[in-house]
Amino acid sequence: MISGIALLAGIIFFLVDHKGGIWILLAMVILVAIIAFTAWFTSWYNYRQNKKYLGETYITENALYINRQLHTWRGLGARLDSVNFTAGESQQLLRFVYSAPTRMGMQEYQVNVPVPAGQEEEAEKILKHFKDAAG
Repeated sequence: MISGIALLAGIIFFLVDHKGGIWILLAMVILVAIIAFTAWFTSWYNYRQNKKYLGETYITENALYINRQLHTWRGLGARLDSVNFTAGESQQLLRFVYSAPTRMGMQEYQVNVPVPAGQEEEAEKILKHFKDAAG
């Protein structure tokens, strides 16, 4: 949306004043390129972290640290909404859903923690702990 507005503004400035407007349009195109690079880079970096550090997970009362990424549901209006254990055909997951406030309202996040084969009992204990803590 920001890219569209920037390009529209650049085009309007160019149509009103060709000499000075070309510089505004060029600045807006550069802004769009920076936004596109940032969107691509953050997605690529998260993917790389998940591939490189596969298997590192620490679960605490107020946070979850998985593949060098911290997800916290404590403070500033954040809360843990649910914890579920899903046993699929190929992969078993502990799914943490939490919400945190942003400028646009509450944003919901979902973190899937793979459960290794043979660790189902431990996953059930973690699930029971969070269900009991929720009340």
